[in-house]
Amino acid sequence: MENVFNPFPELETERIKLKKLTYEDAADIHHYASQRIVSDNVTWDAHKSIEETLQLLILPKVDMRTIK
Repeated sequence: MENVFNPFPELETERIKLKKLTYEDAADIHHYASQRIVSDNVTWDAHKSIEETLQLLILPKVDMRTIK
């Protein structure tokens, strides 16, 4: 099966653009991930520091062929 996520595709419509996360996104991610109103509706606790947000960006490499 072809791995369509390597490289991660950019998906763009008139209203939204989805792209691969980078370290340059850390401040923006931290801005919403540190808000209690956001963390009440997701699987993580509110981020307490930018370092915690940076850990999100250090994602392990996953071989998509092994995911079923």
